[in-house]
Amino acid sequence: MPTTPTSEREQPATQGRSSESRRENVAFAANVAMIFAAAVIVAAVVWSTFVRTPIQPPTTLHTRASEPPVQPLPTEPISIDGAALKGDRTARVVMLEYFDFQCPYCKTFEQQIEPTLERNYVDTGKVLLAVRQFPLPKHPFAQKAAEAAECAERQDKFWPMQKALFQHQQQLDEPSLRQWANEAGVTAATFRRCLSGEAVEKVQQDAASGQSLRVTGTPTFFVGLRQADGRVTVTRRLPGAGSVPAFSAVLDGLLRETTTVRK
Repeated sequence: MPTTPTSEREQPATQGRSSESRRENVAFAANVAMIFAAAVIVAAVVWSTFVRTPIQPPTTLHTRASEPPVQPLPTEPISIDGAALKGDRTARVVMLEYFDFQCPYCKTFEQQIEPTLERNYVDTGKVLLAVRQFPLPKHPFAQKAAEAAECAERQDKFWPMQKALFQHQQQLDEPSLRQWANEAGVTAATFRRCLSGEAVEKVQQDAASGQSLRVTGTPTFFVGLRQADGRVTVTRRLPGAGSVPAFSAVLDGLLRETTTVRK
């Protein structure tokens, strides 16, 4: 009987194992290639990020794009004639504010920051606070509220009226203005007559002076030293409600300067 070569029976099995081994090698090589390709792509992205995007320096208060450009200081001393004043009229350091009664940041300053500054600087005779009206066109009640404050000023009631108007900032229609004037101690008949148009020109003059100083928003502050003629040489312009420490740093610096000059 012819014998069946064992090799013939085993040959198909050997060929199978060889084919399987080749397939495993091909799969392994494909996986390695995929991993390598992925690594190349990641490296390219990282390299592109560092090469194309320069490292930016940390932003500061004065370089953020969201903030308006810093306006130059007035080249000549500015007048505070006709402004509402609080404090010692002979104080060397003066802080002039332009504000709007519908401005929420002005309300923040008046209610949260100004009381501390008054206590530390105005009431002690160190700083004279001056304010002017700057009603913004986008605020429909700001102009009439400014006139109401000016009418109160003519009866020496500006500051109580200012407080009342900020306290009731959401109610500045004309009937409400008469109510707040009454609470501030303003004579009703005189106030009604004044509010009919007598204070318009004064408010416009305040706004015009602010425009000449490039005021574009409220509140805006000008801080400086009062000269012999009563005008103020501005050394700092401070936009926004700020904070007590920020204002204190500026005022303390000027007060130290005046002390040095006296010595």
